[in-house]
Amino acid sequence: MVVEEIKTLILGANGMLGTDLQKAFPEAMPLSHHEVDITDRAQVLRAIKELKPATVINAAAYTNVDGCEDEPELAYDVNGRAPGYVALS
Repeated sequence: MVVEEIKTLILGANGMLGTDLQKAFPEAMPLSHHEVDITDRAQVLRAIKELKPATVINAAAYTNVDGCEDEPELAYDVNGRAPGYVALS
């Protein structure tokens, strides 16, 4: 059995940036927030450990300005803590 090596993993693949990145990196494995909740440290670490990509691109972000003002903790989780979880892996 041949296991295909994943060179590039795109987190937040269904957003505007993630969609464009999939075009630029057609060989990449795209994961949406439905597949990996980037605010969940264990999910992020598990996904990256299991997939073992050479490169991880984090395209996930909370970009709704009004939403960020209304939900600052969620905005911080997505835009602040989550990139740290990716960096830990």
